[in-house]
Amino acid sequence: MHFPTLANATTALSGVVSWSDHHNKHCLTSSKANEIAQTFGGIIQTYNNDIANTLFAEDFTDYSGSIQSLKNGGCLAPFNLTAPAFATKQQFQIESAGQPSVPFKLENVWFTCDVITVRWSVGLKPQVVGGVSILETRKCKDSKYGWLIKKIYAEFNSAAWLADIGKLLPGCPASDGAMMPGKREGFSA
Repeated sequence: MHFPTLANATTALSGVVSWSDHHNKHCLTSSKANEIAQTFGGIIQTYNNDIANTLFAEDFTDYSGSIQSLKNGGCLAPFNLTAPAFATKQQFQIESAGQPSVPFKLENVWFTCDVITVRWSVGLKPQVVGGVSILETRKCKDSKYGWLIKKIYAEFNSAAWLADIGKLLPGCPASDGAMMPGKREGFSA
């Protein structure tokens, strides 16, 4: 009496695509994730509008409190740190086009089916700036890379970057690292 049910289940399962087949057809591969990460790094190092057009989705958005801090020049306003740093692809392109080249280096790349995480550094002086960018992607067979970056979440040491470009002048003396931080103003235990 249960044999027809078992037979139907076996027949149904025989048509199921294996996870590895699904993953390989619908998810990033290691080589593709690294190619996109390298291309992203190249855009940050030396901006290129043609590459940006092929790498970023039309509905691209970039969130970064660190970028907003740079735009604010170390002050608290006018840019909200939780708002998109670049609400559109066009805004990213316009604001990135005027930036000077920076010595950008990929340190690590990790990925899932459609998300690439990049740990990077920018070798400015006197402080090397470290950061992490999370790139949400979507498959797009018509794009040069087969994938488009649709959203970026990035954070980095914006205080070091501001100091490196002369917009933030730290008031503390250099130390050997033995100095302990003081109590935070305005916080209570």
